[in-house]
Amino acid sequence: MTAIRSRARAFTLIEMMVTLAILAVLATMAAPHLTDFVRNSNLTSAANNLSSALAAARSEAMKRNRPAMVIAQPGGWKNGFIAFVDMDRDGAFDPAKDVLFLQETTPWPAYLEASGTRTAAEARPYLRYDGSGFATQTDGSAGNLTLSLVRNDVPASTAYRQTRRLILAATGRVRICTPASPTDGACPPTSGS
Repeated sequence: MTAIRSRARAFTLIEMMVTLAILAVLATMAAPHLTDFVRNSNLTSAANNLSSALAAARSEAMKRNRPAMVIAQPGGWKNGFIAFVDMDRDGAFDPAKDVLFLQETTPWPAYLEASGTRTAAEARPYLRYDGSGFATQTDGSAGNLTLSLVRNDVPASTAYRQTRRLILAATGRVRICTPASPTDGACPPTSGS
């Protein structure tokens, strides 16, 4: 009778060390891209949250036939926003009189900034819909504007790729776009007129 010997198969210590070294190098190369991915995701999420708040404000304004507003928290858009129906039509949020329907209190990461045109750039920025769903200012004039969300941790030469613009037309329609170049004509900020 002959005995069959089987040899155990396993990694040697050297093979495992080489494999771990290769994985460490690959992880080091992937980490900056993962950080960039997370930050772009936060930028897109902030733009989508504002867009959703505007859609809800427009809907509430038409449903109640009263002005609805989205206003920045004290300190600007990066600190969040409040969306409410302005029952007393004074252009300011009063918890005793107005109907709050959405509030964002989580501040954005430090690498996100917002800038706007018209009422979105005032000392206390706001976006407003009248009872017909049109974007207006508190004085009743047309309220078309642009709100730009930008990452401030990227080189100026590529900052346009890390920008999301919320463009609010006087008709109340909101669209989000990403400029394709620093002078992108398909995604321009709206003028004050």
